[in-house]
Amino acid sequence: MQVKMSAAEKPIKLLGVNPHFRHNGFHHYTEQYDINTEHTGLVVRRGAPFRLDFRFDNDIDDYDLLTVHLAAEDYGAEHLKFQWKVKESPRKFLLDDTNSAPIQIFRVIQKADKRTVTVIFYSRVNAVVSKYNITGVSVWRSRNEYFSTEINFPIYLIFNPFHEDDLVYMTKEDERQEYVLQDEGRVYFGSSRKIGSRPWYFAQFENPVLSCALLLLAKSSLKWENWGDPVLVARTLSAMVNNVDDDGLLVGNWSGNYSGGVAPTEWKGSLRIIEEYFRTQTPVQFGQCWVFSGCMTSLARSLGIPCRSVTNFDSAHDTDANLTVDNYFDDSYMPITDRNSDSVWNFHVWNDLWMRRPDLAENGEFDGWQAIDATPQETSEDIYQTGPCSLNAIKRGLVNLQFDGKFVFAEVNACIKHWAIGKDGSRKEIFSDPRKVGQSISTKAVGSDERQDVTHQYKYNEGTPEEEEAFKCAESQLNVAACDRTNDAAKERYIRLSLNAPNTCLFGSNLDIGLEMRTNLNRWCNSSTRPP
Repeated sequence: MQVKMSAAEKPIKLLGVNPHFRHNGFHHYTEQYDINTEHTGLVVRRGAPFRLDFRFDNDIDDYDLLTVHLAAEDYGAEHLKFQWKVKESPRKFLLDDTNSAPIQIFRVIQKADKRTVTVIFYSRVNAVVSKYNITGVSVWRSRNEYFSTEINFPIYLIFNPFHEDDLVYMTKEDERQEYVLQDEGRVYFGSSRKIGSRPWYFAQFENPVLSCALLLLAKSSLKWENWGDPVLVARTLSAMVNNVDDDGLLVGNWSGNYSGGVAPTEWKGSLRIIEEYFRTQTPVQFGQCWVFSGCMTSLARSLGIPCRSVTNFDSAHDTDANLTVDNYFDDSYMPITDRNSDSVWNFHVWNDLWMRRPDLAENGEFDGWQAIDATPQETSEDIYQTGPCSLNAIKRGLVNLQFDGKFVFAEVNACIKHWAIGKDGSRKEIFSDPRKVGQSISTKAVGSDERQDVTHQYKYNEGTPEEEEAFKCAESQLNVAACDRTNDAAKERYIRLSLNAPNTCLFGSNLDIGLEMRTNLNRWCNSSTRPP
């Protein structure tokens, strides 16, 4: 068989790369990323083709075959060093299923000027999300001539919620616009009786948010080959956004003393925090729950995972996973401080991330929103991390499914109990409230700044048979009897307080207010004791 020789005989050199920012950005919904520049690289979503133009100093013909040298960004770590040679196949349009490279060549198109070729790349829809570098381009000629040019062009491959086969696929366009592409939002705070909000700038498209998200994954213990699994990526980020265990992004501080850092209430967005961490790789001071949540939203959306910040009012912190918030009092009804580790916060902010959960069920019953929490509260697998935990599982009381179902269920469903501890060590229940925890769970509505109540996504309406059944299901899995939710007496508070104040008053004058207390425990009305 006669082989046609290449017309060019002199060495060939790559002169430059045209990344087609506008074309690729439009088709990948990544045109907003500041990182799309000639110097910093191209952002594309996995599972979708993209194109690059390579211009050479000599003619290229159909008998010249390209090899693109690809390497994963290693962040200076040996265990992250991966390299591939991505070769053009002489059989056009034939995908190479044996090649392990996350990005491969689908087609090479010869331009009319013969010195420029358009290369159509593709990546599998489950490819590892990472930063890749094209480190060189080689041309193999039919006379076994091999010419190579070293370059450095970064490609950021991220999750694709616009592709139906990606695990983070979101079906509704308006929700993709909100939970992936919207860079501004709101976080909610206050109390269930008076809900407030403040704007938050997520800045997921600004440099270096995406780079910082990948840096945090590189600094974590997550194996590189698992970076394409949104479940494990979400769980890892919930650990890396706080600094405990791993020198992650942000230091929590609830002391009221913020010397040496920034008070949590002063942050208005995530960008300053992420910029400082990326520059210094030192945890930023300081944050509280809404700051952790805001940063998590920024990082998740930058990676292409749909994410929302969620606020739970009257949020329980159950330290011993028994579905109750236990408060202990002595025989004079004074708190026993060293035993009272459980608590109820007036509000707590975490995140929901959208993804399928084939690890839990193949039929999709646990797909959709998954709760994760970056605020360091309790350890999970010996690390301060929480989730992802399926909201569908939480609503049904299936608390033994991964990850951290017991803790998340208690945050929105725990029963509050007060116990009197006698001098002989005996314990007697003096108060029970199964209704208070988990009120007005809130997030920003799709397409507007209005508050959306998503309590129904976490649990059934209080007092319904479905809600009772979910709680019994959770109890049965923990083998505890947390709270009698069917006892009418337990639904009523033992103490009712009312304030009587005049309708008008003069500024600067005395104000008389009457406090009326009604109780069905007569002993608490004795002046020598006080209620808990």
